[in-house]
Amino acid sequence: EALGQPVELLMPEPYRSEHSSYLHHYQRTGDARIIGIGREVEGKRKSGEIFPMHLSVGEFQEADLDGYVGVVHDLTDEVAQRQRLDDLRESHIHMSRLASMNQLGTVIAHELNQPLTALTNYLSAGTTVVETQADVPKEKLIQLMGRATEQARRAADMLSRMRGFVEQGKTCKGFHDI
Repeated sequence: EALGQPVELLMPEPYRSEHSSYLHHYQRTGDARIIGIGREVEGKRKSGEIFPMHLSVGEFQEADLDGYVGVVHDLTDEVAQRQRLDDLRESHIHMSRLASMNQLGTVIAHELNQPLTALTNYLSAGTTVVETQADVPKEKLIQLMGRATEQARRAADMLSRMRGFVEQGKTCKGFHDI
């Protein structure tokens, strides 16, 4: 059905309307943009569907006949396969991020649990001392409250460092007691 028809019949816009200018440009300048090169372009099926294809165009001269020969390779399956691979790659990256976040969450929970448990223990010990001893030495309560305060600061510092780690900017490296 395409025999004898202009090749533009197989091209979607904007290539269809620009085709003759490309051909004239090549004939005038010899500047090959696709002739002898081949590349991935879009084609148009009889149904009007646009599809990916690899087009190789060659020039021929035979006796008194000059022309061009085009070879089309339908890339629909290859492009779909590339898309599936890209989707799988994206899914893999997403799953890797989730796994990393899960590991990070576990580490954070463990690290924060230590000072929070110590804080709870110091406060509980202080409450027990006040409830069970009639004349509680003030120094003992101050010591317990001081230790509880240290643990609360330790937990707050961990959260602050984690926030700083997530935010962009300069990082502060150093040794810290835990």
